[in-house]
Amino acid sequence: MADAPARTARRNRSAPVAEVMIPPRSEVGDGGDKTGTAGIRHRTVWHKPPASGHGMLALTVRRPHRIISSWNHRRMLHSLPLSEAMPRTALVTGAGRRIGRAIALALGEAGFSVAVHYGTSRTEAEEVVTTLHRSGRNAVRLQADLGREHDARRLMQDATDALGPIGVLINNAAIFEFDAWHDATRDSWDRHMETNLRAPLVLAQSFAHLLPTTAQGAVINMIDQRVWAPGPGFISYTVAKSGLWTLTRTLALALAPRIRVNAIGPGPAAPSKRQTPDQFAEQCRSVPLGHGTNPDEIARAVLFLLSLPSVTGQMLALDGGQHLQGAGSTTLVE
Repeated sequence: MADAPARTARRNRSAPVAEVMIPPRSEVGDGGDKTGTAGIRHRTVWHKPPASGHGMLALTVRRPHRIISSWNHRRMLHSLPLSEAMPRTALVTGAGRRIGRAIALALGEAGFSVAVHYGTSRTEAEEVVTTLHRSGRNAVRLQADLGREHDARRLMQDATDALGPIGVLINNAAIFEFDAWHDATRDSWDRHMETNLRAPLVLAQSFAHLLPTTAQGAVINMIDQRVWAPGPGFISYTVAKSGLWTLTRTLALALAPRIRVNAIGPGPAAPSKRQTPDQFAEQCRSVPLGHGTNPDEIARAVLFLLSLPSVTGQMLALDGGQHLQGAGSTTLVE
C-alpha cells in the first residue's frame, strides 16, 4: 500500500468542491493485467489566481483516499453498499482459472467467504483457496462435474454445509467446442446444454431453495456478448449461452423480489487455446473501442452488479463494443 503524501491542500470550506473516484490511467483500455494505484480521490478547490491572472483558478489536489494494489479492490470493496440481508457467502463455479479465479478473489477481498468450485483444475483451485486464506478469508475447494445433474445439486448443498447459507451464486463454468450446422452432433449439443445451461438452472434452483426466507440473494450468469451478435460457428455453445440469457430474464421474474438475477457478457478477455498472443491483440484492436476487457474488470463488474439493489434481468457487455459490430464479427475467447 502506497504511503499518503506528506502534504495535503488546506480545505476551503466555503469553496465549491467536486470529488470523483477514477481508476488509474495505467488500468484503462489495454485488455491486460496491470499494477497501479487506484481509487484516488480527486478534490478540486477553487482559488483566486495571482494578480496577473484572470477569473478563478481550479486546482486539482490528488489525495490517496483509498490505495488499491493492482486494482484488487481492497478497502473500496469493504464499503460496497450491499444489502444487509445478503449472506456474505458465495459459490463461484469454474473458479480455479481466468475469469472465475478473478471473481473469487475479488469476492474474498470484498469480505465474502467463497466456495471455489472446479471440475478438473484441482491445483489451480487450491491455489485460489490458499490465497483467500492468506488474506484472512474463509474459503473451501469443491469439485463437481457440472455435466451431471446430481453433481450440480450436490455442489450447492456442499457449499452450504461448508460455509452456511450462500448469498451469491456466480455461474461461470462453461465448456466451448467448435461445431457448425453441418457437423454438430447429439453429443456436442448435449454436453454444451448440460454444462452451460442445465447446470446454471439446477444451481439456481438449489440456491433459491436453500436461501433462508428472510435473506436476499443474487445470481450472476457469465454469458457471452455474442448472444447479441451470433455468428455461424460454435453453434451448440451459442445456442446454450443464448438460452442462459433467456433463463437469466426468466429467473429474474420468477425469483423476485428476494433474489436478483443478472448476467455479464464478456468479449475479448484473454487469449483462447486457438489464438496466439498476436491474434488476440489483433482481435482486441478490431472492436470499436480498440481494446477488450480482462478478468479483473469482469470481477469489478460482478461487484458492481451486486451493489445495485434495483437491477435485475440485465446483461452487462464488457466487450469494447464488439456486440455492436453485428452478427458474425465475434471470435470466441473464453
